[in-house]
Amino acid sequence: MKLQYAIATLLLTITSGPLFAETLSIHVNGMVCGFCAQGIDKNFRKESGVEDVKVDLGQKLVTVQTKTGQVLADEKIKEIITGAGFELKSIERK
Repeated sequence: MKLQYAIATLLLTITSGPLFAETLSIHVNGMVCGFCAQGIDKNFRKESGVEDVKVDLGQKLVTVQTKTGQVLADEKIKEIITGAGFELKSIERK
């Protein structure tokens, strides 16, 4: 009985979401100034699952760290980037 309970608990934990934080590398076209970077930073920080955001204008790269167990869907990332007036080039998950 204890083994069945342990297996059920494990399966529930696995299927309820990731048990780790995720780092997203988001390549963006159109960022040219500090104001652009601030806008993107602000929009990502509004998301409850986001732990940290870093914007690198030179590399046109936005790095987003999610909170443990949280996922930021590709559709939401695209909405944030395009809604701010920029072009989403790619998303890499680590």
